[in-house]
Amino acid sequence: TKADATIAVNGTTVTYDGEEHGATGTATGVKGEALAGFDLGASFTNVPDGTANWVFTDVTGNYNDDAGSVEIVINELTIFVTADDKNKFCRQVNPDFTYQFTPDLIESDEFTGALSRETGEEVGFYEIGQGDLTLSSNYILNFTEGEFEIKGVSIDASASSQATLIDVTTNLSSEVILSATVTDASDPLVLPTGVTVKFELVLFDANGNENVEWEDETETD
Repeated sequence: TKADATIAVNGTTVTYDGEEHGATGTATGVKGEALAGFDLGASFTNVPDGTANWVFTDVTGNYNDDAGSVEIVINELTIFVTADDKNKFCRQVNPDFTYQFTPDLIESDEFTGALSRETGEEVGFYEIGQGDLTLSSNYILNFTEGEFEIKGVSIDASASSQATLIDVTTNLSSEVILSATVTDASDPLVLPTGVTVKFELVLFDANGNENVEWEDETETD
C-alpha cells in the first residue's frame, strides 16, 4: 500500500517590493527524506495577488499523489506625496508644480500625470491639488495639498507716496537730482540744453528676480 507523503505548504503576505513571491513548503517521505515531484505553483510580483496551486506527483511509486492551494497576498505600497508651496505675481504664468514623496518608488516605476491648482487669477491663495497624478495599482498614493499664492504688485510713486493698484492707470512722478563736480563754487551748475536724461524703473519679485522693467528718456530744454 502506498504511503502519504508529509507535505507542508505555506502562503505569504507581503507589501509590494517588485520581487516575485510564492508558496514555500516541503514534501518528505516516511524516513524524512525530501521527495521529488513537488511543485509549489505560481509566483506573483504585482497587485492583485493570487493563488499558488501546489502539486505533489510521486515519482517513486511508493507515495500517493496530493495537491492543494495557498494564497499569495501582495498589498499595495503606500507613497506619501506632498505638493510644494508655490507663488507668483499676478499676470505671470504659473510656475511648475512640484512635489516631494517618500518612500522611493520600486525600480523603474514612475508617476504619471501632474498636479494642478484651483482656477483663478485674483490676488489670494489657492489649493494645489493632486490633479491627474497617479501611480500603478501596486501603490496607494497618499496626497497632501500645497498652497499657491498669487501676489499683488503695487508701485509707490515717490512724489505722492500713494500705492497704485493693479489694473489702475496712474501717473508716476519723481524728483530727479543731478550730481556733478563743481570746480568753482561761485558758478551755478547749469545743465546744457539737449542733454538726455534717462528714467528707468525695475521691479523685483520676492526671490530677487527681475520681474518688470520700464524705461524712458527725455532731453533738457
